[in-house]
Amino acid sequence: MTVQQVKKRMKDKFGQYSVFARLAGLDRYELQRDFLEAHRVDKSVIKAMAELVEKTGAPKDEISPEKIEELRKALVNAGGVVKFCRENTGFAEQSVFKILAGKRKRLTGKVKDLFDHFKIEI
Repeated sequence: MTVQQVKKRMKDKFGQYSVFARLAGLDRYELQRDFLEAHRVDKSVIKAMAELVEKTGAPKDEISPEKIEELRKALVNAGGVVKFCRENTGFAEQSVFKILAGKRKRLTGKVKDLFDHFKIEI
């Protein structure tokens, strides 16, 4: 594997390098300095980093596609995103659309509130 392939795998699996660093127990700045932005990286370091990417689990607080689909159905039954957000001012249309599009994948407080509102277990 090349450095670019390992970096792409990190991005695909974890979304951000800092998430990978946190889950792998690495210092984000050392990862950036020694691997991500280094001009020359030793092949043994590339191999070790590729193995670490594969062994490290994905974040556990991600929203599954099935739960997003359940939320989509609940919002349709509620009259759509716009109507729901107008009736419940605590939720912004833009945020709800991002959740439905899969752009917000982590289970944050507001996302949890939205699922709790429709009584969808996560």
